[in-house]
Amino acid sequence: EQTIQVIDVIDISTEAPRFTSINQKMTVIPQVKNRSNGQVPTGLKFVITNLNTFRFDFDNGFPDSLGFENGVVTFDSTNGKIEWTPVVEGYIYASGYIEKDGLMISGGQFGFYTHAIDFTKRDTSEVMFSNYPTTSLKPGEAWSFKPSVANRYTGVELNATYKLAAGAPQGLTYDSTTKTFSWTAPQKGMYSVFIDAIAENGSTVNMPFMLLVADHISPTISSGNFSLLPWNWAHVGDSYDSTFNYFGFHNKYMVATLDSLQGTDEFDIDDVRYKLEAGAPGMTLDSVTGKVSWTPTQQGVWDVVVKAYHTTRGGVARVTLSFFAFDMEPEAVGLLVRGRRSGTTSVKEEPLVTSMTNMTVAPMPVADAATITLKEQRTDIPVLLRITDMNGTTVYQSLEQPLSGGRYQINLDRLAQGTYLLSAEQANKRSATPLVIVR
Repeated sequence: EQTIQVIDVIDISTEAPRFTSINQKMTVIPQVKNRSNGQVPTGLKFVITNLNTFRFDFDNGFPDSLGFENGVVTFDSTNGKIEWTPVVEGYIYASGYIEKDGLMISGGQFGFYTHAIDFTKRDTSEVMFSNYPTTSLKPGEAWSFKPSVANRYTGVELNATYKLAAGAPQGLTYDSTTKTFSWTAPQKGMYSVFIDAIAENGSTVNMPFMLLVADHISPTISSGNFSLLPWNWAHVGDSYDSTFNYFGFHNKYMVATLDSLQGTDEFDIDDVRYKLEAGAPGMTLDSVTGKVSWTPTQQGVWDVVVKAYHTTRGGVARVTLSFFAFDMEPEAVGLLVRGRRSGTTSVKEEPLVTSMTNMTVAPMPVADAATITLKEQRTDIPVLLRITDMNGTTVYQSLEQPLSGGRYQINLDRLAQGTYLLSAEQANKRSATPLVIVR
C-alpha cells in the first residue's frame, strides 16, 4: 500500500484592474491561501510563464499592434508581485503558477490581462452594460433579465433607467419597479431585442441582442458522444462549412460504446463515417470527414441530426443540434447572437472578421487538453486564445506568442461538463468553434 499525503492544496486569486493609466505604476499581488485551513502556506515560489507588454492603437482597430515592450515591468518571485508602468496605450498579459519544494501546487495557476489607457484623450464618463442576458432558450422556457451599467473604465456601478426599443418580441415586458425584463419563449425562432439605458451621469448605451429559441439549442446526444460540434448559425446567401468530429471510443471522459474498448487510449479514427439523417434545405455532409456544407437561401431554424459510426469496431453516436440562418450582415449576427457588446463600444472592441475554417481542434483526453491548429496566422502579433460559456462569460484566456506551425495546447482540466465557444483572435481576424466537454 502507498499513502499519498496532500501537503498544501491552495486557492489563488489575482485581482487586477481591467484598465490602468499610462505613466502610472500598477501593482498586482496574487492572494494565496490553503484550501483546508485558510492559512497562507510558507515556502512558495511564484513562476512566471508569460509576462509581456504591448503597444496598441485602440483608435484604429483592436488589436492593431504597434510593437512590444510598453514601459517598465518587474516581477518578484518571492511573493508574485508584478509592477508595470506603461508609457503608451496598450496592455499587459501575465500568467504563471506556484511551486513548493520544486513541485507545482494543484490550483496554483494565476494570471491577469490589463489595458493601459491615456485618459486625457478618453471620455471617462462612458458607460457600458456590466451584465448580459441568457440568449438561448427552449420553447415555453421563462426568461428574465435585470440589466446593470457601470463606468467603462472604473467599473463603478451606476443607477440607470431602461426602456425597450420598438420591435420587441410579443409578450416581452419591462417592470420599471424591479428593473427586470421578462418573457416566455414561444415557438422556435429568432427574436431581436434592443434595450436602451440612460445612466445617472447622463451617458447612454444600448444593448442589441437576439433571443434564439429552439428545441435543441444545446446539442442533444442520444447515443455515444461527439467531442466537437460545428458552429450552428450561418448568414443567408453565404457559403458555410464546419466539421463534426466523433472521438467517443478513446476519450476517457466520454462513454465508450463497446466494453472491450474501455480504457483504450487510441483507435483508428479514419474508420469513422458520418451520415446526415435530417438537415436544413440544401445542407450536405461529407461521410468521411464529417464536414457540413451549406448555403442557406432563407432565414429560419432547422433541427440537424448527424450519426457517426465506426466501420470496423461498431458503435454509433447520434446528435441533434438546431441550426439558424440569419438574413443580416455577418458582423451583426455575431453581435446579436453573443449579446456581449453594446452600442459603439462593440465597434471599438471587436471589429473582427470571423472565419470558421481557419482553426482545427484535436482532443488530448489523457492530458485533459486540446491542441489547436491555425492554418493561417501572422508571426508578428500574439494570438489570444479564449473559451467562453454560452452566456458569453470568459472561462479561459491565454495570450500566446505565435508558434511555428500554428499549433497551441490548452488545458481543459478546470472546465466543467458543458458547451463552450473556443476562439482564437489575432489582429482583426477571429476563428471560432463550439467546444463540447463531457465528463
